[in-house]
Amino acid sequence: MVMNCLWAKQRLNPNKLVILGGSAINEMVEQEYSLHYPKEMRRHDLEDCLERNGYVERPAYEGAQFALTPRGVARVLFFKRMFAGMSDVEIDEDLDHHILSHIYRQADIWAQYRDGKAVCA
Repeated sequence: MVMNCLWAKQRLNPNKLVILGGSAINEMVEQEYSLHYPKEMRRHDLEDCLERNGYVERPAYEGAQFALTPRGVARVLFFKRMFAGMSDVEIDEDLDHHILSHIYRQADIWAQYRDGKAVCA
């Protein structure tokens, strides 16, 4: 849920690294999935699971805020593709052809990120 929300936000801002704090992520998850998302669960998901496995990172100069890594993008797209035929999950028409381009783009965005801002837009 968290990574899907981060990916949706990143897709809306393709030229900069989307960095969100825990409370913003919490609001997105609660709104998108219509459920209560307690702070303890958010901490467990972000720090113990997603950050530990390299799917999200805390960018330098941002404190307790998180951004989706290229590995996280790969994971989101993998699951979107895997479950597309099993449910009503909506996937992009070009997903099969451009999965790697999304991953490379996220890596490029991270590479451009310096001193708390994107150096190229």
